[in-house]
Order: sequence, then C-alpha cells, then structure tokens
Amino acid sequence: MEQKEKKINLAFDINKELQKQITSSKIVKYALYGLTVVGGILAIGFLSKVLNYTFTNISELKKTLKQ
Repeated sequence: MEQKEKKINLAFDINKELQKQITSSKIVKYALYGLTVVGGILAIGFLSKVLNYTFTNISELKKTLKQ
C-alpha cells in the first residue's frame, strides 16, 4: 500500500513539473503571441471587408433612391 501511494504522488509531481515547464516554455509563449497577432490581423481584415461591403451597399442604395 505504501509503495503504491508513493508512486502515485511521484506521478502527480512529475505531471505538475511538466505542466510548469510547458507553461514557462519560451516556444509556447511565442506561439501564443504569434497566434494572437495572426488572429488580430484576420479579425481586422474581416472587419474591413464587412465595413467596405456595408458602405458600398449604402452608396448603391442612395443612388437607387435618387433615381
């Protein structure tokens, strides 16, 4: 019984240590920053397309209503 408990505790300690190393890894941080930047660029691009489409439709609607 005592040996099993020690093994379980050791396994949990190893998992905690691995989690600490993964979260403190520079590669993981850079990957997260990169994904955030790419996501922001894509969001800005999508928003600009939506606004462009909206303004184009509004101007076409104004032209149509003037006729």
